[in-house]
Amino acid sequence: MKWTKNQLRAINEEGRNLIVSAGAGSGKTAVLTERVLRKLNEGISIKNLLILTFTNAAAAEMKKRIRAKIETKKELVEELNLIESAYICTFDSFALSLVRKYHYLLNVKKNISIIDENIIYLEMSKEIDNIFEELYIEKDPDFVDLMSSFCRKDDDIIKRAIIDIYQKLNLRLDKENLININLYYNNQSIDEHIEKYLLLLKTKYYELYEVYENIASELEEDISYLESYFNSENYKEYKENVNFLSIPRLPNGSSDELKSQKKVFTEKVDEIKALVRFENIEEIKNTILKTKGYAKVIFNIIEKLDIYLHKFKEKNDNYTFLDVAKMAYFLVRNNDDIRYELKHQFNEIMIDEYQDTSDIQEEFIKLIANENVYMVGDIKQSIYRFRNANPDIFKNKYVKYKKSIGGGKIDLSENFRSRKEVIENINYIFDILMKDDLGGVDYKEEGRMIFGNKNYEENKPNQDYNLEIYNYINLLDKSYTKAEIEALIIARDIKEKVDSFLVYDKGKYRKARFSDFTILADRGRDFPLFKKIFEYYQIPLTIIEDEVLTNEYDIIVLSNIMRLVIKIKHGELDQEFKYLFTSIARSFLFNIKDEIILKYFVNKDFNNSDIYKKCFELSIILDELSNREFLEKIICKFNIYEKAITIGSIEGVMVRCEYLMNLADMLSSNGYHVVDFTNFIYELIENNLPIKYSLDKSTSEGVKIMNIHKSKGLEFSICYYAGLSARFNYEDLKKKFIYDNQYGIILPYFDNGIGETIIKDLYKETQIMEDLSERLRLFYVALTRCKEKMIIVCDLDDKEKRKINCLKDFLSQIPTHKFSKLLDPKDYSLTKDYQKIKEVNFNDFINITSPINVNELKLDYKVKSRKSYSKKTYKVLTKEEKENIDFGLELHYILELLDLKNPNLDELNLGPKLHGKIESFLNSKLLENIRDAKIYKEHEFIYNDSHGVIDLILEYDDYVVVIDYKTKNIDDEAYFTQVQGYKKYLEMKTGKKVYGYLYSLIDEKHQVV
Repeated sequence: MKWTKNQLRAINEEGRNLIVSAGAGSGKTAVLTERVLRKLNEGISIKNLLILTFTNAAAAEMKKRIRAKIETKKELVEELNLIESAYICTFDSFALSLVRKYHYLLNVKKNISIIDENIIYLEMSKEIDNIFEELYIEKDPDFVDLMSSFCRKDDDIIKRAIIDIYQKLNLRLDKENLININLYYNNQSIDEHIEKYLLLLKTKYYELYEVYENIASELEEDISYLESYFNSENYKEYKENVNFLSIPRLPNGSSDELKSQKKVFTEKVDEIKALVRFENIEEIKNTILKTKGYAKVIFNIIEKLDIYLHKFKEKNDNYTFLDVAKMAYFLVRNNDDIRYELKHQFNEIMIDEYQDTSDIQEEFIKLIANENVYMVGDIKQSIYRFRNANPDIFKNKYVKYKKSIGGGKIDLSENFRSRKEVIENINYIFDILMKDDLGGVDYKEEGRMIFGNKNYEENKPNQDYNLEIYNYINLLDKSYTKAEIEALIIARDIKEKVDSFLVYDKGKYRKARFSDFTILADRGRDFPLFKKIFEYYQIPLTIIEDEVLTNEYDIIVLSNIMRLVIKIKHGELDQEFKYLFTSIARSFLFNIKDEIILKYFVNKDFNNSDIYKKCFELSIILDELSNREFLEKIICKFNIYEKAITIGSIEGVMVRCEYLMNLADMLSSNGYHVVDFTNFIYELIENNLPIKYSLDKSTSEGVKIMNIHKSKGLEFSICYYAGLSARFNYEDLKKKFIYDNQYGIILPYFDNGIGETIIKDLYKETQIMEDLSERLRLFYVALTRCKEKMIIVCDLDDKEKRKINCLKDFLSQIPTHKFSKLLDPKDYSLTKDYQKIKEVNFNDFINITSPINVNELKLDYKVKSRKSYSKKTYKVLTKEEKENIDFGLELHYILELLDLKNPNLDELNLGPKLHGKIESFLNSKLLENIRDAKIYKEHEFIYNDSHGVIDLILEYDDYVVVIDYKTKNIDDEAYFTQVQGYKKYLEMKTGKKVYGYLYSLIDEKHQVV
């Protein structure tokens, strides 16, 4: 490989700190690897290099590349043997190695281990309950005031807020100093907030004036009389003058641009009015001081919580990675000899993905640096603020080093990933959008990419490789969601391009395959819909996303088995026992029909069931089992791995169970026994804690779909961008209790109602700008994944610049006409056919080669009274009843697949009896408003330890209808109970009124539940 001039600088330059700004596709990993090789060739051992990455996968990849570089070099054979033990690792791993090495200085054991964050979260939750209980008893006046002012139904909102504040404070190295009430409630601090607030008002007025100037220059009417109102100097004038700032009515025929500007002006005036809601500066001060008592209580609770957690971790020497990072920092800071040793141990400290460094990591590096830190990253790709990454660290250092203050900077601008058109298109977009104050870099001056891979130009096909925006604004239809429209457009387009569009691969052009196409979206909410539509078009689609372990069906069933064993152990055959038993009986492990399950409870002979027997056997030996052994016994006894094939990926089940095994070991080391472990798993599920895991689907030969964060570091030939209309999530800004590094503790005040102080306004303003910057960088990451062709699919109204509330709105800020392809409804007829079934000959499903022997069946019984349970008799199934059941099953199957809004029964070649029953149901009153409904069929759910499948759900704007089909009998009390359970589940899920019905397929009648 021939290196560019700047790549050679990045490989060879020595003698000072270096920051390498490596743009997308610039070969930064190859450069980093080559720099390591050069050092090894110069006699520097791999053990004298500290190479820090942000993921274990990145560390493994780096080791693999270095090994490949040196394994053919005989003179470096010794280094080859040192690679596995070398410090090529994550920050967390390096910090842990230091803490273990010098454990005696930290008063921890050498075998200190890492505890799962979820264990700590649940411990915090339990302890905060205890602290609140004590405070309720003490009746502390500030605590009582806090509760009475902000709690309506319960105190959960305050508890969650305190945990959030504690977690934010815990990210600080000076946490103990920050839990000091006087730090926030002194005249200097309050005056600084007011000064920033007045500056914010001044900025808002300046922005308003700019809009005014644009309008005044276009408007024929003289509105110069408004100018005097912009000359505000203090809060009183800001408050008074804004009421006079109003643009008169525009004349008929005004341009769209002028209308848009007036709309912006009005919005900005409203923003200012919201900011000047206080009477005067004195009121502003008073509202802040009113929160002092609340802060005092919260800090008191946090101190108690911190003491408890420290003791909990210390007891078993189990700490979080954050704890270990802070230990390592204080270890080095407080011990001169260790600091000196580390400073002189490493020839160089290399940091990959430096733009994602956290404050703690940066402070740690400062302690061991010796003018030998080599930092590689790209601020334009900093998208992990939610993981505490601080892009300002990279930005500030780049600015300093650019002036040769403290080090030097090198720019790697050549992009070897993408073809020329892709790079030019991206440069065009971000030249306009990305600035120093939005995105963190002046893209036009310091961020532009240079086309580097000239191989694309050899024998280049006559194809359009430029960006295209498929604008479907004229296809919008209330009958279709945007996600449906986008999926249909993309599926059709891929069908057209596969085997016709040419892509560059291994030195030559070939026809595109499905695996060359990737869809990137802002979030994964609509991925199942894409999957369904792509199946209709017969396009293989692989969803690449993190799974949430506690949402998985098999884990919930496993948890229920654990709980059932303990119920049996304690002899608690209560209502919860019934829930658990029923859930397991209905699950993929047994698939027992409801009639049989009910029989167990009616006859009270569930102890004869296979479920009870297995659980009872485990309950006998429960006290002898470790947490891991308990899990292993359940998995083995219930054949979970063997039966997992019925619910999807066996690999997924095994990965999830392995996670639980490791969790079991970790909890054992913290003194959790089997009952504690079982309760812990249950609490994880109940609290919906997001334990995420991934399955490797990288080898899939189909189209891939993933969110943008998941695509980081990857590259794809042809990229579609969907879901760009999804609004940004600002839910965190609605929180009332906040801690922020810049503004400190942010609390509401109470004065005949809840109000927000100016500190919250300042915080919101800062957070929104930082979030928009990260969203823009996210958009940059998305586009720079593409090698050959970018296609954006959205409904773009290019008549006005919109306030940026979603990724699509970035496009409204720039001229896009040269990329835009306005889709014509005549050419793009939308369809709901993906919801329909194809022609089915039901006889094809019946293949009888020998007589069927039917055992005596007992079913369709009805409980007469509680007194007659033990005397109940059941009749043998008659021929007519059996025929009814077979007929009912066939009806049920057709309804499962039929498009209920657009049914075409003639296509199904149904017999007259089947046709009549289906038609009767379609014409029933239950479905009279179905065209206004969202339809869900065969909806599987797990609720209150029950697992079931709801036949039909019709969701309307303000209510929901649930319908359960029965073959004939709909008078059974058990059926009513079942549907009542469905209603409760749906009311909880939707917040809407739910109406339940039982429908008899044979009798063509319904019952209200």
